[in-house]
Amino acid sequence: MRTQETSDKHCRLNEKGLEKLNKALEKIFSCKPVNITDTGIENKTGVDREAVAKIRACDKPLTRSSLEKLFDPLHRILVEEHGIEYPGKLNIEKMQLEEKDYERITIRKSASKASNLDQTKNNSQLGSLETALFELNYKSQFDPFTNWVAKNNQIGAFLIQGEEKRGKQWLVNRLVKQKFREHYQTDKLIPILVPPPQENQDNHIDKFWKELGKKLELQSQPTAENCVKKAFKRWQSGSLIMAFYADNIYQDIHKIIDDFWKPLVEQTPFYIEEEGIESYLLMFLIDSRDRISQSGIEMVDSDNQTNWHPQKLMALPKIDNFGQSSDEILLSWCKTHRNLLKCPENLSRVTVVTQQIWDNSKGVPESTFEAIGKIVVHPSFSWSQFEKDLQYKL
Repeated sequence: MRTQETSDKHCRLNEKGLEKLNKALEKIFSCKPVNITDTGIENKTGVDREAVAKIRACDKPLTRSSLEKLFDPLHRILVEEHGIEYPGKLNIEKMQLEEKDYERITIRKSASKASNLDQTKNNSQLGSLETALFELNYKSQFDPFTNWVAKNNQIGAFLIQGEEKRGKQWLVNRLVKQKFREHYQTDKLIPILVPPPQENQDNHIDKFWKELGKKLELQSQPTAENCVKKAFKRWQSGSLIMAFYADNIYQDIHKIIDDFWKPLVEQTPFYIEEEGIESYLLMFLIDSRDRISQSGIEMVDSDNQTNWHPQKLMALPKIDNFGQSSDEILLSWCKTHRNLLKCPENLSRVTVVTQQIWDNSKGVPESTFEAIGKIVVHPSFSWSQFEKDLQYKL
């Protein structure tokens, strides 16, 4: 039997509360809230940046006291540094957290301790599964990207290519999360997902500029030139990492490169060399139809980076299956993670489980992940649902 409970201990900012918070930040930092990092707020208020991130995200249950820990120092700063008023209709005297600024959250609690323990165990399994899957192949894509990062490059565009169910979104998020973990936790990531075409028609470039303009919070006409200006300004205030899902815009990819990426990159050398900006500017083009590599766009092979230039697109190797048989790639991973797979210290059992995973996936990455999840977590495990729960940044 399950019961529902609501309490002041479980709440989050509502639309009005977030508006109040953003107006205070805009006044204190003299810029739009979207350009203000959680680390910057931590430095200003002393509130831990992870706590700040949770409050700003408005997607997790928090205590009222945790909200007040951010509102109170902001109120103090506004009083001390800016007098008694700030832009908008809100008066500074109302900066303190009020009932109308947050909403209570319904928390479902199990009447059974065993159920709570099961949920804790399940969450632990999911976390362990994600960490373990980070070690499962994509070596041909991961190694050249790692080599590029090791050369202290800050600006780069990359082609992610592979057929359906090859885990392209997983790979992009894995690359950024593992190599730019600090940036992955900020609000500097801008995923651009061009909507799927209607009646099998591909999208026009103008629709892409419109979508990009929305993500950049562009107030002016969504043209390539205006997107470049806004993206450059965003990069100056912190790392900007973009992912463009290009399946339905492939015929205009050259315009994204020539009219957006190249003009954007042309402006960066001075600020890197003279101003000492250390921010990263990365772009990932994700292609599921193997069209971009056939488009005639100048690209650099990631295995030979001698001719690479920040303006050029670097093509990471096409994502393939995890080998041609169960013992080519999968067996070694299963041996390493035999405890996660609930295998005893018996090699023959590990081999059986490996073959079971292979038979259910044939090495197709996403099918392999799902087959592993059914063993590690539960027979009803769904890879697509697991990806949603991961809350990808890109």
